Amino acid sequence: MKLSLPSVSQILTKSAETFLRFPMVIMAGFSMSIAAIWLIEIEPSEPYQIFNLAFVSGLGISVFYAGDTYGYSLHWSQIKLWVVRTILFLVLCSYGWLLKESLLDGPAEHWFRFVLFVLASHLLVSFAPFIHSSSMDQFWEYNKSLFLRILISGLYSGVLYIGLVIALFAIRYLLEIDIKDIRFGQLFFLLAGVFNTWFFLSGVPDVSKDESLKLEFPKGLKLFVQYVLIPLVSVYIIILYSYLVKIVIQWELPNGWVSNLVLTFSIAGIFSLLLLYPVRDKADQLWIKIYSKAYYLLLVPLVLLLMVSIGTRISEYGVTVNRYFVATLGVWLTGIVLYHIFSERKNIKVIPMSLFVLTVLISFGPLGVFEVSERSQIGRFESLLVTNNLLDEEGFFQKADTVISFDERKEISSIADYLLKIHGLESIRSFIREEVVTNREISKGEEGLVINGSWEIVEMLGFEFVNEWQTEPEPNEDKGFGFSLRNQEYVVDISPYDFDLGEFSFYSGKDSAFVNDGEYFWRIYFDYEQDRLSVKEQRSGKSIDFGVNHLVSAIQENHKNIDRTPYTVNPEEMIISTQNEDFDVMTVFSFIGGSSGEEIRLSNINFQIYIKVK
Repeated sequence: MKLSLPSVSQILTKSAETFLRFPMVIMAGFSMSIAAIWLIEIEPSEPYQIFNLAFVSGLGISVFYAGDTYGYSLHWSQIKLWVVRTILFLVLCSYGWLLKESLLDGPAEHWFRFVLFVLASHLLVSFAPFIHSSSMDQFWEYNKSLFLRILISGLYSGVLYIGLVIALFAIRYLLEIDIKDIRFGQLFFLLAGVFNTWFFLSGVPDVSKDESLKLEFPKGLKLFVQYVLIPLVSVYIIILYSYLVKIVIQWELPNGWVSNLVLTFSIAGIFSLLLLYPVRDKADQLWIKIYSKAYYLLLVPLVLLLMVSIGTRISEYGVTVNRYFVATLGVWLTGIVLYHIFSERKNIKVIPMSLFVLTVLISFGPLGVFEVSERSQIGRFESLLVTNNLLDEEGFFQKADTVISFDERKEISSIADYLLKIHGLESIRSFIREEVVTNREISKGEEGLVINGSWEIVEMLGFEFVNEWQTEPEPNEDKGFGFSLRNQEYVVDISPYDFDLGEFSFYSGKDSAFVNDGEYFWRIYFDYEQDRLSVKEQRSGKSIDFGVNHLVSAIQENHKNIDRTPYTVNPEEMIISTQNEDFDVMTVFSFIGGSSGEEIRLSNINFQIYIKVK
């Protein structure tokens, strides 16, 4: 057999034909690669617009491809094609311009929306050339060809990348030419955006020619679906039915995660049946029709299980982005199941088309995933704040004046964390008073209020952030504490005092210190058992002593909702002033640590002493 390799002129001709056929798709790939290479080359502090350009350009690859194939399927003229390309280009530019923050560093809402757009554009790619066509066989063949082309392009690009990386290493170590490590990442994005895209496009079917979409069903695909996918899906259906029987017998609500399991394997089963579509009517494949009917009937109870599961979670904890997605997919799955049970003509285009419409609809608007989830969680957040008197008369945050239960503090912390991460600071900005911002020393940059974490939001309410993994301490359990100064540079008026004895750090194994200033010889001693901090002038024998536990009790009373250690408190709460007939003493603590249960036991204190001799 004679092996024929394409000549350079043939490769260039084919590449030129592909570029003329999909010019904007290839340009989007170029744009993505250039932006990614630029990002790797420059400092991370460069404008976030470059980062977003890379992602939006990647989105443009599928968007422009869908637009071109739709136009080619209708035999549009070049003028009409370029009009549509220009419109799509302007839409993508508008989307990129509206992104005021980085897709990854800003609120996760932006990233979720981008993922929805990517999913919608890829779904559109699957059926765009067949919107006006009724041929199911050509539709199936087209998507099979795209899928195989993706695999082949990935294989070629991967092998080429590995080969070039080895070549670069050889140049670096054999020829001793310096090649920066960042070049390997830049090479990856160059191949991913330019070579992979161009190579993929060079082999996609020509939708303007029916003969390019002649149905061919790979035997290996049938074997894979029949002996791997379908048995696997069937096993999980049996497991889910067993679980369904269990919750009916025990009369308990389903676990929240079961909805994800139902969705995953229901969709996997639907995908398996889609793969077998071309051979469903063959006489020797009667089992496919029987399995298909039985499968959709068996999904009915599981869909009900899914809806009860996600409905329970939403009723208890409100709508989040993830729960909205699960609930929406549950509604979509219900529609698909009913369609396949009652419809006489099974149009497989219904699946990607309906999913595309749903994806677009939920990505924006008052009924979209982000608006609904934000309203739901803001409502829960505000309700908890009102119940615990954490809002003043004007609706702004105020500190807790009573003990808030551990579970409610945990729930408030969880919602604050969710709102800040998913929807950004603006979702809770209306609760924050400007003077509170100043007092909490939260930075205000050029873009306005800047908050570094949800723990800062919760501390405005007078208690500490409670992580989702934290458990409530037992009532009689000793609880460790650690209080430190909120502002280590706090200015103290020391004018009434004669001497600064210095800073001291006492802990287990060290409970005393001596200071000799020439005129006086001081001994500072702390008795952990008796809770007495004493200052004694050794030469005269005069002394003064006082307790520290009452200071801890006062701090704990002022911050009733504290479980975390260390915890920063206001400087004025960390000062003890006392006097007797011999001395006036002011002690400023920078840290107080220990444990409290039935009684307070100190284990570590850092402090500075100022003294006046009478």
